[in-house]
Amino acid sequence: MKSSTKAIIEVALSGDPSVSSGQQDSVLAILGKKTPPSVPLLLKQGDVADILSVSRQTIHNMVKDGLIHPVVIKEGRKFESQTRYGTKFMRNSGLVRYRRDEVLGLAGGAN
Repeated sequence: MKSSTKAIIEVALSGDPSVSSGQQDSVLAILGKKTPPSVPLLLKQGDVADILSVSRQTIHNMVKDGLIHPVVIKEGRKFESQTRYGTKFMRNSGLVRYRRDEVLGLAGGAN
């Protein structure tokens, strides 16, 4: 690629407010024939909470309210557990993740 073509692309990227810094870094890495940084497609609950600036309990409530949809990777065992006050509840030991694009959509496209 000619250096003038690369310069035009860099100017276009820096002048477009809809292109995030992560996207700019990926494009520039590809232009420099480097491997772009890998971005996970599925996120853990704690990562989702960090992106949305909320607690993990809020993420749980959002799932319950249907605002975010978990991806079940491994169906876990459901077992009864008791609190020290004798209340029984069901626990699930499965593996759950959340779609990055859905989370970023809720965050308003933030990276």
